[in-house]
Amino acid sequence: MNTMKWMKYVASVLLMGVIILCLPITAGANSSWVWISETRPYDVLPFVIGGTLAVETLSVWLIPRTKNPLKVFCVVFAGNVISFAMPYIMCLFHPVYTFSAALDSHFYTVGGTFLVMTVVVEGPIVYHGLKKETKHPKRLLSAIIGSNVLTTAAVAIVERTFCNGYWA
Repeated sequence: MNTMKWMKYVASVLLMGVIILCLPITAGANSSWVWISETRPYDVLPFVIGGTLAVETLSVWLIPRTKNPLKVFCVVFAGNVISFAMPYIMCLFHPVYTFSAALDSHFYTVGGTFLVMTVVVEGPIVYHGLKKETKHPKRLLSAIIGSNVLTTAAVAIVERTFCNGYWA
């Protein structure tokens, strides 16, 4: 097996593992989410935002050798803001939720949906914003997807470590 095929295989297996670990196994009907820890996901938000921006900016700048690091940061920042806000914007169309209610609900917890959202929303924004800044567009795409998978998995682990709750 050549190196490129092996790397694609490993990446596929890792992506499937992350998705399986992040997707909920059960669903509760007519129940509500109860936090049992003092820490809510929005309490760790500043730390995970900083880590996410650092990892994604460095990955997208260094792996495909993108030219302008400031532009890389700005495009990655914009893509993250839009992909992060999208679930809440969609949630606001639900008659029961408000933005503050969404921040305090289970909806905030990062999982498979957030991974899909970052790849589908943030990926094209970052790719099209930076493809002219590199001679390696395939590496750019790989860096975008890889760094988003890595940061989404890391945020999910951090949230599940510090923020505990259950369906009541």
